[in-house]
Amino acid sequence: MLVKTYRNSMDEKASIRAGLRILSVCAHLGIPVKKVGSQWFMKCPVHGSDGKMQSCHFMEHAPAARDGADLWQCEKCGASGDVFTLLMMALQLNFPQAVEKAKEILGMKSERTILSVVKTPEVRQAPKLATVAMRDKVYKALLSLFSLGDQQKENLLRRGFTEEEIASFGYSQMCYQDGIALTKQIAKVTGISSFTGIPGFYQTKNGQWACKTHNALLIPVRNVNGKIYGLRLRISAVNGERVYAWYTSLRDKNGSALSGGSSPGALLHTVRFLHSDTLWITEGEIKADRSSLALKQNFVSVPGVGNWRLIPDLAEHIKAKHVVIAYDQDSGKTAQVVAKHCKNLANALYQKGLSVHTAIWRKENGKGIDDVLNAYGSSAISLKPIE
Repeated sequence: MLVKTYRNSMDEKASIRAGLRILSVCAHLGIPVKKVGSQWFMKCPVHGSDGKMQSCHFMEHAPAARDGADLWQCEKCGASGDVFTLLMMALQLNFPQAVEKAKEILGMKSERTILSVVKTPEVRQAPKLATVAMRDKVYKALLSLFSLGDQQKENLLRRGFTEEEIASFGYSQMCYQDGIALTKQIAKVTGISSFTGIPGFYQTKNGQWACKTHNALLIPVRNVNGKIYGLRLRISAVNGERVYAWYTSLRDKNGSALSGGSSPGALLHTVRFLHSDTLWITEGEIKADRSSLALKQNFVSVPGVGNWRLIPDLAEHIKAKHVVIAYDQDSGKTAQVVAKHCKNLANALYQKGLSVHTAIWRKENGKGIDDVLNAYGSSAISLKPIE
């Protein structure tokens, strides 16, 4: 393989992104892939396989990528991205580490040779998830060990939060630290000695409990009762893009299974207003938090528009009578995919006897519902029945 000299690191990253195939990454990491017709599927790097392995698909030289890069997306959990995000999520790497790993894959042997050796890695059964009460206790203790930096707080204030609201939602800024030392602090505060089944925690080779650390914003993910049962990471990549990933501990940076490590799966995030009989649906935990405050309504965030199947039961559980679907105002193929899932969700909700509308607004007023509410208020949003 030819080695090029780049003018700067951005040139190098762009060349890697455009030149490294997702098939090569899967082969190197041992991620199972299969082809159905003309479409490629792989085991999702976030939640694993769905049995048929047909929820996470990828496309070579994707039309949506101007540079000809490969792109992937999981319709079950909503995770998506390019070769860099695949490496980051599969191996729990930060962006610079993912770039180095990509360079290693490109340099180790030709892609033709790599693609000829697709092996399934040894599978270690992940432990059963800890109870919601235990996860809530541990995650609250973890969040309390960090605080928001000035820049992160300013970003949230710009999105319309007050300082009191930011504190109430529990956002925190994690940084790289000694995971063993952090876990010892959490054990001391909570009285918990075993962290089995708590995503983000694992046992080292000498049997000590440790937690994964990242340079990332920690976003609490709450169940219908307000308990924190998972965490999302918002990682700022070098190129300025924001990458979202679940806080998990299934594998180390080399792809090896971690003892005691686990994944939360794809979780719904719910914000309750007990007086409300309307449930709004969007994608993005912070978006749901902010929008719920603006409208004083129940909100649920789905981890990907295709992951809607738990919504009907949730709506029934909170005794909602009306549901409003408020996904981002996308265009092109993305809009077609969103429309398909909205229709399927609406049909499932109609079977529960609920009224269903979609929220619409002028695209120039903002992409997400939180943007529109923050800039123009609820008067800029109208509701349209889904037939």
